[in-house]
Amino acid sequence: MIRLTLTIILLSISINLKAQADGICGNDTRTRANQNAVGRIVVYDISDVNQTNPISVATGFIIKNGYLVTAAHLFYDLPTNSYNYIIEFNVPSSSSTTWGLQGINKSTPERRYEIIKSSIITIGTGAGQDIALFKVYPNEVTGLYPIDPNAQGTYLELNTNTPAPNGLYRVYGYGRDDRNRLDNYTLQVATDSGIGYNPPPLVNGIGEFPFLEFKTDILNGCSGGPIILNLSGHSLNNKVIGVVYGMQSECKNQGTQTINQAFAFYANQPSDYANVRVEQVVNGGLHGTIGRWWKDKFFTFSKYKNFAFKVGSTQVLKGYDTIVYNSRYHKWNVDNDVANHKYFYINNNENKLFRSEFKEFNTNCFVKTTSAEANLNFGSLFIKDPWLIKEEPSYLDGAKGYRNLGSAALWENIPDNFNPNYTSPNNLERIYKGVFLNQVPDPNNPNKPYYSVKADVSEQPIYLNQTGRTHKFYFNNWTGNPFGSAAFQFPTNLETPVVFKQEGATVQANYKGTQLSSTTEGFKNSGQRKLIITSYPQSYYHLVYSSMGSVWYEKALVNYGVLSPLDWQLMNNQKSLNAHLPNSEAKSPSIDYMYATQNQNEENYFIYITYQNKNPDGKYEIRLSKFDQGGVKLFDIPVYESSTINYNSVDCTPVVGVSRQITPGYPIKLVVLWKRPAEGSSSAGLYYMAGFDNGSYVQWTDSYPNPTKIPSTDLNSSYPSLAVFKKPNDAIYFHLAYQQGTSEIRYSYINFGVNGTTPQSSVSVSSGSGSFTNITPSITVFNSSSGYVNYDSPKIVWCTGEDGAVLYRYRTNMTNTKWSPMYIYYENDDVQSPSISGPKYDPRGIDDEFYLGWSWLAGYYKSYVSTANLSMKRSMPYKGKDLQIATTGQGWEGFGYVVLDNFTRTTAPIVFENKWIDAQLSKISSNISSGRSGTVIKDDAEFYFAFGDIKLNDNSVSFNPLNDTTVIENLNDLNSYLQTEPISVTDNDVLTYSVFYGLKDSVTAFNNLSNEEFVRFKIEVLDANTQQVLSSLDNVEQRKSLLIEYENLSYQILMQGIGQRVIVLRLKVENNFNSESSLANIYSFNQAVSKTRLKQMNWNDETVPKEFALNQNYPNPFNPTTVISWQSPVGSWQTLKVYDVLGNEVVTLVNEYREAGRYKIEFDASNLASGVYIYKLTAGSFTSSKKMMVVK
Repeated sequence: MIRLTLTIILLSISINLKAQADGICGNDTRTRANQNAVGRIVVYDISDVNQTNPISVATGFIIKNGYLVTAAHLFYDLPTNSYNYIIEFNVPSSSSTTWGLQGINKSTPERRYEIIKSSIITIGTGAGQDIALFKVYPNEVTGLYPIDPNAQGTYLELNTNTPAPNGLYRVYGYGRDDRNRLDNYTLQVATDSGIGYNPPPLVNGIGEFPFLEFKTDILNGCSGGPIILNLSGHSLNNKVIGVVYGMQSECKNQGTQTINQAFAFYANQPSDYANVRVEQVVNGGLHGTIGRWWKDKFFTFSKYKNFAFKVGSTQVLKGYDTIVYNSRYHKWNVDNDVANHKYFYINNNENKLFRSEFKEFNTNCFVKTTSAEANLNFGSLFIKDPWLIKEEPSYLDGAKGYRNLGSAALWENIPDNFNPNYTSPNNLERIYKGVFLNQVPDPNNPNKPYYSVKADVSEQPIYLNQTGRTHKFYFNNWTGNPFGSAAFQFPTNLETPVVFKQEGATVQANYKGTQLSSTTEGFKNSGQRKLIITSYPQSYYHLVYSSMGSVWYEKALVNYGVLSPLDWQLMNNQKSLNAHLPNSEAKSPSIDYMYATQNQNEENYFIYITYQNKNPDGKYEIRLSKFDQGGVKLFDIPVYESSTINYNSVDCTPVVGVSRQITPGYPIKLVVLWKRPAEGSSSAGLYYMAGFDNGSYVQWTDSYPNPTKIPSTDLNSSYPSLAVFKKPNDAIYFHLAYQQGTSEIRYSYINFGVNGTTPQSSVSVSSGSGSFTNITPSITVFNSSSGYVNYDSPKIVWCTGEDGAVLYRYRTNMTNTKWSPMYIYYENDDVQSPSISGPKYDPRGIDDEFYLGWSWLAGYYKSYVSTANLSMKRSMPYKGKDLQIATTGQGWEGFGYVVLDNFTRTTAPIVFENKWIDAQLSKISSNISSGRSGTVIKDDAEFYFAFGDIKLNDNSVSFNPLNDTTVIENLNDLNSYLQTEPISVTDNDVLTYSVFYGLKDSVTAFNNLSNEEFVRFKIEVLDANTQQVLSSLDNVEQRKSLLIEYENLSYQILMQGIGQRVIVLRLKVENNFNSESSLANIYSFNQAVSKTRLKQMNWNDETVPKEFALNQNYPNPFNPTTVISWQSPVGSWQTLKVYDVLGNEVVTLVNEYREAGRYKIEFDASNLASGVYIYKLTAGSFTSSKKMMVVK
């Protein structure tokens, strides 16, 4: 009833006052006003779609939390189910010709808002309750709300706590104005006195509500207008204290106080709007335009703008997408999604800053495929560019147009060697514009918008003209070039997020080819076993090597067809062994194997590979990988990690040996050994870790985690080679050969029993080699019994480098400490990479044949020898200095080998050549000449000799047999093996032989000999039946005062005059001190001795001296050494002295009894001045002297 009565009164007032010119309390004092927070509410019938016939008018205003306020009776009188409501601001003047509602003019569309009917909250009816709150839809043109800074941008402050005082009230309203048609229903304001009525609180809901009365003029349309206290100095000054309710009688208008509890509850709710600043920053300054999406278009504004976005709404903003100062749109500041058409959800009413950020980009980056092993392209690539905008449907965001896709970027196909550059003549490269550098990788956020790259193919067979073969190329990893210029989240995956880190970065998809290395050093260190063959039920090659800064493992079925190519496969999922490790750099691999079962029909073995890895801190570590027979990695574990030694400063050349005890319950045993520099309190030397393989891990023994040192090894101990017999036995010897300095090869072993290991002291095996250089050993082991450990027979091969010799020696068993005589093979040039086939085992039987091979002439040639016939050297095809030999235990007679062709090629592709050598197909002699060599050893001094290349006419002459068990205890033993088998000669024969003598080190020899001590070497012809010396052909003596560092001679003797008889040719060694001796078989002797000093002799006049003679020294003049020779037909006391021209004795060279024969001695005049000297020979009654000249 109250609502109806009030309506009648209001309508009545409107009619009665329509023609009045003055106000209700005298003159009408209202004046036009400009208040952006106060709007006009216009009511239209719901059927008035075009809103041309307004039904009624009221007033509303904006408050702080984004609500709008008006009188409640508006919605009671004109219910929402029949009417629509529009609130408009900045209302223009009305028509000057038309009165009433038909004369009003609408605000511009940007200032009109439709009231959301469902948002209307009415408090009640009557003064004190006639108040309502509502919300509006965003403007249909701008999409803004009235409170937005870019719309009305303001609100009125409310009083919701303090009762309204009496005083002056300022009232705004869009009322009727009968005075001036232009002002009719426009915003006007008047100020007059008012009274606030503040009854006591309600009791049980019954009583009056707080209202107020005021005298200011209002007419139809002012309902809902704000009543503002205009009382200077009061705390409520300029605040809204009430809302116009209506006119009760003349000079008595009423309103509802805003302290109404129900109204205050809603008015004090948090704002539904967030104050948002939208801006765009380029190089630290505001620049360019930004777009806001509304009504199917982007409204643009310059540099920045402040908005009030409704909580719960989604706003679409767009950054500038052109290039400015070599910068372009990068991202919005609020999250990591870089989509340019950014959808912002307004989740709360907190102030916000949305910033479009530009960033400098780079046009000098590339994406390509490559292989460090071959100059190839490997097909197409793909890239995900979060900033790419293409005019294609996938990039179309509806009516908003084309956009970049941010974290939802698509894979786009790009050509090889792709350069994203907006200045490129290539259209495809141009649309990418460039790349941003130095995004921060975040593995915990998979949606972070990195660039991403993808390689198209994981495996490709490619024929290389350079190698003449087809190689399988596998995708390996992604890297940046230069190193570190790009970072990858998953560098070993075909596809990965990537961060370009510097200008000029090239992101590379790296491919790895089978049987190829990027470096000539990929197969070095022949002592590290890098090739093995597992034998049953099928034979497979297993190969490890270095390439592209990593370690690789390949496998292939052994093809016994000599000419058939092999199908090599990369193991470890076609990745390097170190691919899973950070930093991913490794070198120096070595391999071994062990069978998991003795069932010859079951392929069940394990492969063990050790290598040196680079840790993230740059220090080195030794690692061990284990694989099953299918090439699946079972573990990869650290063996030792250095805390101080840099990876690049040392090559540890680690080696691994593996075997298994026959005792049930004991697992596989293994030893990893490496060269370790001095570190902390540990001195430099060879160290090892020993352990038991428990399947998925290694149980280390001894002093773990501290490695154990091989006794007597030091900084100069290097190139370790390790071997262990493969048949299970109860106590296992791990046999070790290594290089000491560059002059000695030493042998040791590790006794690995059930309780741990005991390293043994080492012994020299190269002593007596006659060479100052002994390097690069390779070791294997054979067991002549059923595995009983004392029957282990270690076999070692090494070389002398530029001296051109390969040496082989072995020990028959572990109870005999003596080593076999040496077998020496000479080539015409320097020798490298000696290798002996590794330990082998087949449960079907014992095979004791091994093969040793080497390269020479920088890898141009390769030779090999079988232990079944050590006197027969054969050649191998393919060029390359680094090779490895392996053989099978299946009973095949032959071996497989792999050589890295670093002779033909010094740049990639450097190819591995592989071949199976069938020994039965190679039984062709290479015309090796044989001989004997030996050494007389006094302390550290070694006096070496060689005697051989003995032929009668064109037929080789053999020595007395030298077998594996020969032991040289004294000079008599030595001399017995330095004579030939009997030779039948006639007057028509020609006998040739070669001999050389030398010192390992003249300084050492000088320091170890006394003045009286000597070593003498004589070549003699004996009657085979009577042992009578028929002739002394050569006689060389080594003394402290006269040391001959190197001398070699070859003789050709015409036997005319000897008659028909049987002779023996021998080299006789004599000395006058306690010594040790060694003896070796030598091969290719003719190549080891220069033929430039071939001396031809006749038996009658030169074999047996007929007279005394003192020969002219040679050379003459000389500096500082010369050789003096003489002959004596009879035995006598002989002296040879040197005098100066004044007759003063300078030195005595010989003073002793000598048998008939020919002699020579080297004279060193280093301590004499230039000038003429005289040397004089006295032999019995014979005296002769000659002059010689020293020229300095």
